[in-house]
Amino acid sequence: MALATPATVAAPAVAHRTCASRAESGRFVHGIPRSYRSDIIRAGPFALIARYYATEPRSTFRSVRGRSDRYYPQKLLVVVRAGLTVTVSVPRAERRFALLYDRSAWDIPYSRGYRLADGERRVTFHACRASTPSFVPGKHRPVGKWTEFNGSVIVAGARCVTLEVRARRRAWRPRLSFGAGRC
Repeated sequence: MALATPATVAAPAVAHRTCASRAESGRFVHGIPRSYRSDIIRAGPFALIARYYATEPRSTFRSVRGRSDRYYPQKLLVVVRAGLTVTVSVPRAERRFALLYDRSAWDIPYSRGYRLADGERRVTFHACRASTPSFVPGKHRPVGKWTEFNGSVIVAGARCVTLEVRARRRAWRPRLSFGAGRC
């Protein structure tokens, strides 16, 4: 029996998420809440709410039944410090992992899964200024200290992944686990 391998991910142009494309829960107005701190993986002015993925069953990250080159997207909320621009890149060595933050790629039905080539290798997040008004009707508050961006990642099998995060001429390399325990 031959095993299919995921298609190599082409390096598309950088996807951009702006302040206007943010998500809003209101939970990050005053900072990162204590209830999230155990789930946060931080890289300078950037944080991923992802630590819980380490203990997910390995089967969560297997391919879609009958479609060996497709995987279910894993939701991954990220937050960026107010007023900053952060670029997140997937290194070449992590060819079995892709970001999915370009909203134009979200039209694939969940049940079909995503190919690695459907994702991005790099995303730039442009956070709102802290004083930016909320777009939630009836909420007369600013966006606050952190800007939220919703999206997903495509993970081709349980694994540890290292990302590259850059902001203000500094770089970080957070390591994330997807069904692989401690990395």
